[in-house]
Amino acid sequence: MNSTSGAQTGTPTSSASTPATYGLAWWAATSGRVRTHYEEVYEINESEFDAYVAAIAAYRALTERTTYVMLQRNKHALEATIAACSNVERMGGSFRLLDQQTLGVTLTNELLNWLAAGRLYIENNASSIRSQFGEGSDELRRFWNANSRASQFEGFRFAEALRDMLNTPHRLSAG
Repeated sequence: MNSTSGAQTGTPTSSASTPATYGLAWWAATSGRVRTHYEEVYEINESEFDAYVAAIAAYRALTERTTYVMLQRNKHALEATIAACSNVERMGGSFRLLDQQTLGVTLTNELLNWLAAGRLYIENNASSIRSQFGEGSDELRRFWNANSRASQFEGFRFAEALRDMLNTPHRLSAG
C-alpha cells in the first residue's frame, strides 16, 4: 500500500459569521487518494501563519534552485556508488576482485562532483543575495558569517581542501 503524508499550514477557514482560523495540521493519503486522514494539531494566529508561509517560501526558494537539485543528485550518486561497493562484500563477492583503478576513478569523480556542486551552490547563493540586496547588505554579511561558522568544523575544511587539491592541476617536476 502506497501512502503519502505531510504537514501543512492550514489555510484560513471562515464563513460569513465566523472569523478565519489558522492551524498546523498533518495529513495522509493512501493509494493515490487525497487526504484519507487530516488532523489539525495546533491552532495558530494569523501572524504566525504568515511567518510560517514566509519561512516555507524562503526554504523552497533555496531547495528548488537548480544548483541545489544538482547538489542533491550528486550526493545521492556518491552514496549509491559507496553502497554498491559495500554490497559486493555483503552479497558474497570479493571487493578485492573489483577493478581498483576504475573504482578509484569512479569514487573520486563522484566525490569531486559532489564537492564542486556544493561550492557552486554556495557561490550561486552568494551571487543571488548580492544581486538582490547589494554588495554591502546585511543579508550578504549574514550569509558569509554563516559560511565562516561552517568553516570552523574540521570536516568542512577537509572537504574544501580536498576539492581544491583535486581541482588544481599538479605538475610533476623532472629531476
